[in-house]
Amino acid sequence: MAMTMRVVVELLGPVREAVGSPIVELELDAGATVADLGRALAARAGSPIAPLLERCRFAAGDRVVDLETPVEGLGTVVVIPPVSGG
Repeated sequence: MAMTMRVVVELLGPVREAVGSPIVELELDAGATVADLGRALAARAGSPIAPLLERCRFAAGDRVVDLETPVEGLGTVVVIPPVSGG
């Protein structure tokens, strides 16, 4: 049986609106990366959110993390949508 882990994901802006919740919990395989988390979130929320997630950044603690970063040990992962304005 494959080991899994539960990850808390905080959603901001249009991602939160698309999902309908500010926080979700995802069950991921052990060894999952931030990219895997993004794919799991898109699968849970439905395909309309996938293009938005491709433009988002992900953070944990006080730092932005790369898509290749393992999720284990990060704590809460925050999905940061693109921001524009002036």
